[in-house]
Amino acid sequence: MIRHNISDKAILGAFQIGWDTTGLDRVPAGLMINGFFYNTTVRLFKKPEGNNSLFCRKEDFDSIGGFPNVMIMEDYAFVAQVGIKYSLL
Repeated sequence: MIRHNISDKAILGAFQIGWDTTGLDRVPAGLMINGFFYNTTVRLFKKPEGNNSLFCRKEDFDSIGGFPNVMIMEDYAFVAQVGIKYSLL
């Protein structure tokens, strides 16, 4: 699925947030609102974060320098590095 959806122009990809609501009588509104706004924000600003399960090719990951050596939010810092070195699609 990832190989099919990542193009030569894309350096980084991410999955959308979704919730498995199988077996629930009522879907908590907070979950649906959270997912909607998070996915919309990612689409608008083209800056996915770790909550989306990031993916990229190994050679691109290595050329960017991999995850920075930070205690927390390494996914966020990595996405920022991608945005500096490449235009985000």
